[in-house]
Amino acid sequence: MSRLEELKKSLFVGTIMYRKEIRKKILKVIVLLNCVLFFYAVLNNMPSMVLYILNMYYLYNYLTKEYPEEGFKIKDRFKGMDK
Repeated sequence: MSRLEELKKSLFVGTIMYRKEIRKKILKVIVLLNCVLFFYAVLNNMPSMVLYILNMYYLYNYLTKEYPEEGFKIKDRFKGMDK
């Protein structure tokens, strides 16, 4: 394939992309595809997010039930100092 034939093919593709109607339709398709891919990614990661939230919830409950004296309280390191 010569360089002239490659130039003719790229010129043909360029003229198609330059037309406003075709360009608008291609952009709409790309935006819809991006939306579909975004929702697909959210749904794919949803089970792992739910498992993480449940895991943190049960860990927090276990820690507060088993070790209530520790808990998550503010340290009293500076208890006797004036502000």
